[in-house]
Amino acid sequence: MTVQPEAMTFVPGEEVLRRKARSLIGWLADQEAISVLLGRTPKPGDDVGPLLARVNACRKAVAEMPRPRLQTPLVDQPFAGLDAVRSRPDVASTFGQLNWRPAVVDLRRVLSFQKIIHIDGLEERTAQVESGAAEALLELCIPQQQHLPPVGAFTDPDGKGFTVSSFNPNLRIAGGQISEANVSQSPGLPPMKMQAITLLVYMGASYLQVVRYKDRSFIRDGYHRAAALLRRGIYEVPCIFIEANAFEEVGTPVGSFTYEVLYGDRPPRLTDFWDESVSAAVDQVAVRKVVRIRGEEFVVPR
Repeated sequence: MTVQPEAMTFVPGEEVLRRKARSLIGWLADQEAISVLLGRTPKPGDDVGPLLARVNACRKAVAEMPRPRLQTPLVDQPFAGLDAVRSRPDVASTFGQLNWRPAVVDLRRVLSFQKIIHIDGLEERTAQVESGAAEALLELCIPQQQHLPPVGAFTDPDGKGFTVSSFNPNLRIAGGQISEANVSQSPGLPPMKMQAITLLVYMGASYLQVVRYKDRSFIRDGYHRAAALLRRGIYEVPCIFIEANAFEEVGTPVGSFTYEVLYGDRPPRLTDFWDESVSAAVDQVAVRKVVRIRGEEFVVPR
C-alpha cells in the first residue's frame, strides 16, 4: 500500500518536492511509522486508524519471522581488480586507522541500521552493471572517480558570509586551517599581511562499505547502490569490509535503529526493504545539503 502524502509548502504557492523511498515500517515505533507513512507529522483530526493497522501488520510479520541464522556475508572467491584496491591512496586515506580490507560480500546476509532508503534513480544507477561485468561492478561499488565539491558559493552582500549547497547529501565540512595570506584590499594597492581562516568542504568518499561488529554485519555506506543491486538480482558484490573494534566504528548516524533493535532477535536486513510484509513504499521530502559560513565581529568585556 502506498500512502499519498498531503502536499507541503514552505513558501506559499510553491510545493515541496518529494522523493520515492522505502521504509522498514515493522521495526518503527507507532508515531514514527505513522509520520513516515503520511510523509509528515500527523495533525489533530487525521484518521490514522488505517495507517496504524498497517503498522501493526508489519510488526506482526516481523514477530513471526524465524530468527535469522546470522552468517558471515564474506564470499571466498576471486574478483578481478579487487586486490589492486588495497594500494589505492584514495581508499587508504579515507579509512585511516580502521581495520579494513577489500572483499566480496553477499548482500542477502547483511543487516540495515538505516530506516529509510531512497529508491529514485535505481535503474540509472546500475544501468552499466550486468551479472559478471566485474569491471563495471567494481567501479560502481568502489569507484575511482569521485564526486567533486560544488564550484563557487553564494556570498552575502557584506562579504562576510558564504553558502555552498548540493543535492548530494555527502557534502560536508572536512575541517579548517589557519594560515598567513598576503591580500590586496583594492586593485593597485600593495598587499597586506592577513590571517586566513579557511573552512574546507568536500563530498566525502563514495564507497560501498560493510562493517562487522560482534558477529553482525551492516551496510555502513552505499545503501542506494546496495538496494539497487539487490533489486537487479546481483547479490555478490565487492566492497570495503571493516572489522569494527567498537560500536562507534559501525558509523550509525543520528536517527538510525538503536543498538537494542540491531542486536535483538530479529534485526532488520537489507533485503527487508523489498519485503512488502514488513516495509512500505513512502514519499519523503526532497532536500539539499547546505554548508553556511558566517564571520561575525563583536566585543566582550575583558
